[in-house]
Amino acid sequence: MLMNRIGLFFFKFIIGVFRVLPDGMLRQVANFVAFLFERIFGYRKKVIISNLKIAFPQKSDTEIKQITHQVYISLADNITDTIKSFSRSPKDLQSRMSVTNPEIFDQYMTQGQSVIVFGGHFYPWELAVQATPLFVKHPVYGVYKPLSNPLVGKELNVRRNRFGSIPVAMNQTLRVIIKNKKTPSIYVFIADQSPSNLKSAHWIRFLGKDTGFLPGGDKIARATGYPVLYYQINHTKRGYYTITFSEICPNPTEKKEGEITYLFAQKLAQTIQEDPHGWLWSHKRWKWQKPKNAKISLCD
Repeated sequence: MLMNRIGLFFFKFIIGVFRVLPDGMLRQVANFVAFLFERIFGYRKKVIISNLKIAFPQKSDTEIKQITHQVYISLADNITDTIKSFSRSPKDLQSRMSVTNPEIFDQYMTQGQSVIVFGGHFYPWELAVQATPLFVKHPVYGVYKPLSNPLVGKELNVRRNRFGSIPVAMNQTLRVIIKNKKTPSIYVFIADQSPSNLKSAHWIRFLGKDTGFLPGGDKIARATGYPVLYYQINHTKRGYYTITFSEICPNPTEKKEGEITYLFAQKLAQTIQEDPHGWLWSHKRWKWQKPKNAKISLCD
């Protein structure tokens, strides 16, 4: 309990520091964080390089080194931009994280239809979920994995909710969807996390390697029949991003188990190939091997 309270204190302290930090200094702080991660601590450097070599076997060591450097800058920008967002005004956040096609949801909502949105750990995904309610007229639920520190998790959810995004714990998602079935809503899943149960995972040939994906979003989509969309974050310049939504699957009930996950994985892989700097390469995405009796196995 004491460690949880200490964690909460530092979380609030950092947010307070960033609250008074001028935007002109934010990039300098991010550069310093990137320098510490890459040059001083070598934060998960072996993991990042190994992941990049798996995904881009055709690239030379020099190219991998260049991408690695940019990955650290993007990671530092992600951290600093996210922390700063907890004290930004709605107008300020709208100018930095905009949605290019918010009207895409209207065709579903006017028919009383909720939608599910899949996305990945790409650029500042936290900002994307925070900012979306500023551009759409419909309730936005952000599905999250609870933190080990419940005090920090509770405070983080308060921050997430500042602009209307409603945080929902992963294990409560279906209950919330059923409760709000009469209210057309948007449910956002960060769907590229590693699964804890390897046997029930959906195994996809992703970026050239068998990869386990969480099955929950796929199952909920097929159970509810809610259309599935994909969000893509594009980096326009440092500190400024755009979100674009596109349709993955209009009729989930017609799909077999794992097919929606596969369609999402294809979209995410294309995004990563087009802009490799933005993904969370420090994540140990391929630490698990596919079991011989894996339930789902689809190939690209």
